[in-house]
Amino acid sequence: MTHIRIYKELRKAIAGCLAVMLLSLLAACEHKDLCYDHSHTTQVEVVFDWTEAPDADPATMSLYLYPEDGSEPMRYEFTDRTGGTITVPIGVYDALCVNSDKETHRIQNKERMETFQVTTGDTRTLRGALVTRSETAPLARGAEEERSVLEPEALWSDHSERLDIHPETGIQKIVLTPKSRVNYCSVEVRNVENLRHVSAISASLTGMAGGWLPGIDCLTDEKVTIPFEVHANEDKTTLTGDLSFFGHCPKVDGTHKLMIYAQMSDGQTYYYEANVTDQLHDPAQNPTHIVIVIDKLPLPKPITGGGGLQPTVKDWQEIYIDLPMN
Repeated sequence: MTHIRIYKELRKAIAGCLAVMLLSLLAACEHKDLCYDHSHTTQVEVVFDWTEAPDADPATMSLYLYPEDGSEPMRYEFTDRTGGTITVPIGVYDALCVNSDKETHRIQNKERMETFQVTTGDTRTLRGALVTRSETAPLARGAEEERSVLEPEALWSDHSERLDIHPETGIQKIVLTPKSRVNYCSVEVRNVENLRHVSAISASLTGMAGGWLPGIDCLTDEKVTIPFEVHANEDKTTLTGDLSFFGHCPKVDGTHKLMIYAQMSDGQTYYYEANVTDQLHDPAQNPTHIVIVIDKLPLPKPITGGGGLQPTVKDWQEIYIDLPMN
């Protein structure tokens, strides 16, 4: 009888162990079922096609993916200009790409693709040796409220909408074709009088677009002033300078003023304001490289005081040009 009792107890123990094992298996199965509710990811190839900008040489590229549900965008960084492979949660996305290797660029409002903006930071009104006099430099009439900003460096961007990313039913490759979004302008001021007596000189151009919206291929509404450097040629009769910009006239045709600021060898400071709107808007111009030409700039001859002393430095004085009557 003792043996039978031990046998029964052993059967109960074995049954208990089997029950525990069965519960563990059920729990494991239940956990496995829950895994199907989690977001899955897939490998996606990203290709930057440079056929629209074959000379582009960005050190890094950024890809932003905007989920269809409006949640926070995901950013991927590439050190290879041609792209690479990324891991992405399955879903539907809008996408945009921009180069991310320029220190002057500022990214703003990146929460939504249509508001994503590339702009540049503020700077002084004047460039070069005249920068210390920026606070007192007169601003162009009509552009007093414009920010003075840094010139944009090279920018390339592209975007695409409603990309269905799925390993079986969707796409496995994202192809974007970045294009150049920065234009250039060359300025030439001919027949400059007394240029050899100039100790410092600077320039600016008003009414330019403040930024670029790469998610909708559009200029921003803000108008800004872009200061830039100008230099004298060898015979001291011509000034030349170059600047870069996103574009001009974001919504409607605006006014553009070229400002020249000069400090003469006697310390006197002068400024010249020229309306160059017609040249910027000329349909014959190449929109990616506009040329502005000004003929005649009569800088006053310096005045030297007795005994080699210079006169008291005055505030900025405007230079007027008398145009011949028709």
